[in-house]
Amino acid sequence: MLNTDLLRAINSKLALIVTVLCAYLLMKLQAIILPLVLAVFVGLLLEPIINGLRKKKVPFFVSILLVLALHAIAIYLFTSLITETVNQIIEQKNTFGEKITEQTTSISNFVEKVTNGRLIIKNWIDKPLDMINTRSLINITGAVLNEVGKVSEVIGLAAIYLIFMLYSIINHERYLMYLGGTEQKGLKMIEDFKLIKKSVIQYIKVKTLASLANGLIFYLCCTFFNVDFALFWGIFAFFLYFLPNIGAITVSILVGILALLQIPSFSLFLVFFSILIVFQFVTTNLVEPKYLGDWLALNPITVLIGLIVWGYLWGIIGMLLAVPLMVLIKSILARFPEYQVLVKLMSRKADH
Repeated sequence: MLNTDLLRAINSKLALIVTVLCAYLLMKLQAIILPLVLAVFVGLLLEPIINGLRKKKVPFFVSILLVLALHAIAIYLFTSLITETVNQIIEQKNTFGEKITEQTTSISNFVEKVTNGRLIIKNWIDKPLDMINTRSLINITGAVLNEVGKVSEVIGLAAIYLIFMLYSIINHERYLMYLGGTEQKGLKMIEDFKLIKKSVIQYIKVKTLASLANGLIFYLCCTFFNVDFALFWGIFAFFLYFLPNIGAITVSILVGILALLQIPSFSLFLVFFSILIVFQFVTTNLVEPKYLGDWLALNPITVLIGLIVWGYLWGIIGMLLAVPLMVLIKSILARFPEYQVLVKLMSRKADH
């Protein structure tokens, strides 16, 4: 009994050491591993398209060239849009400043009128507004453009990895049969890989479509209510929706602040903001659970841990990939009976 307890203690300590070591390597080798992980997810999504082109006798290298061309166009359009929008915001800083002053004065007067002068909020509002100046805008712009450059660099390197990743994914059965050693083990590995791949692809598909719908709603609402930078907010909402809860709240607040300055009627602003909030609520709480099911749905604690860990290791891109990575980890652990308790803890429901 003593030997068994000692062995368990040693195994626990070794597992902890290995976990810490892996986290350290993931952080230090971020420049290499992060584009590779991104290429894996993109490759899984593109596999059906590549296979469809192969069935139509399109050469593999032609399919790869098409993928890389689309990749390059997407990077160019993304960086151009971000840069142009940031420059426009800086150019219009004086106009925004006047609108902010006008709206805050109106709100302050309204509050004073309702409270008969007992509550004066003008000083509360003026202090944070004084911090918004040209220097702060330049600093924010520099930080944003720096992050955009980092993201573009990661995506560009991921495109190179994607060439080899697509070839590997398409020929995965041959590799797995070789790794299995025997036919029985090889077939078991192929079956497990297909189940894991199906889970990850299903999650990414549902989340991508939901994010696309969310971005489209932001774009249409901003266009209809004449809120500036509609296309930027639509793309911004698309990406941030991959961050569960946090992303939707962040983009809603940012768009809401700009809309409050530009929509002349407060009642129209409430209509605008309500459309965004209701749509996101329906998508998050009704549509996604229906198509993901209990098995792919992660409980909030798992999502929060994933956002913290992967965000700490890989920054903003790590946060965007956090939930797909947690789904991948959960799907892999589900293939091993000894980890079923952990799999149930990660799930939204214990029974799946």
